[in-house]
Amino acid sequence: FQAISRSYEVEEDLMNDTMTIYFFLDSENSISNSIGVLEKGKLMLRCTDGNPSLVLLTPTYNASSSSVGVRWNKDTASYFNWNPSTDSQAYFHPNPKNFINEMKGKDFLTLAWKPYQKKQVAVKFDLNAQNWKEDIEQAIKDGCKL
Repeated sequence: FQAISRSYEVEEDLMNDTMTIYFFLDSENSISNSIGVLEKGKLMLRCTDGNPSLVLLTPTYNASSSSVGVRWNKDTASYFNWNPSTDSQAYFHPNPKNFINEMKGKDFLTLAWKPYQKKQVAVKFDLNAQNWKEDIEQAIKDGCKL
């Protein structure tokens, strides 16, 4: 276990020698979860044996919705299909390497989705906060293939 920033961790699975790196970025704003309690969204970058994945962890139940709105800085939003998690509370980016590399040159990222039987919600991430970009660089040094 190695902690670089408050959320950067490296774990080794002693049963198969795989290394997993993961770290999180909390959203700037909060939204109501499925029972009305305000919670932040989270981005998680995870690398397992060098293979990256980028996950949007939502505080909402999203059923089978897969459309995620992406807005960089103040640009126009675009919508893409991300892969929903089996518990319908997260989305996996289908091409994390390109997305993470694009992220390095941006300041803000806003992501939107439509929770089950609710209107669209969005969370905004400050990509220069919480050591996010430094953690990406550390992950590359630690073997993440970005």
